[in-house]
Amino acid sequence: MIALTPEWFEALVSKVNEDSAFRDGMKKWEGNVSIGVKPIPELSTKDNFYKIDATGGELKGLGYCGKSDAVEAKVCILVDYPLFKEMLAGEVTDLGPIIMSGKADVKGDLSYAMKFMKSITRLVEVMTSMGGEAPDELQGGDLDKFKSWISEMEASHD
Repeated sequence: MIALTPEWFEALVSKVNEDSAFRDGMKKWEGNVSIGVKPIPELSTKDNFYKIDATGGELKGLGYCGKSDAVEAKVCILVDYPLFKEMLAGEVTDLGPIIMSGKADVKGDLSYAMKFMKSITRLVEVMTSMGGEAPDELQGGDLDKFKSWISEMEASHD
């Protein structure tokens, strides 16, 4: 399965909602948080933003959103693509030290993000356990399909 595609997000939502550690930690989470992935140089993408809609311990949605939606979230965490790949590979799961070191840009309420960092870390751990092919490693038809999809998303948001 290709990471950052609608099918991947749908599978991730299902897996996360089955995870009791995530659900317990998110019971008081209300509203949206967004994660941004800086451009993928190999694919000539723009900054891409993904909204995490979780309320009362349930992940209601996760998927592509425009920059305006992302910055309206309670907090937006923007990471570069190599860091996202490290997260996907399980080399990085705890974003707390990444944020505190300045390796991720944070817009919005940092204290809100830190309050739920344990749950955000659990989301990354579940993402890692699910796996997925990194978009810049795709070839042939899969690469063409991803480029087409991301171009459509970029054109329809912001």
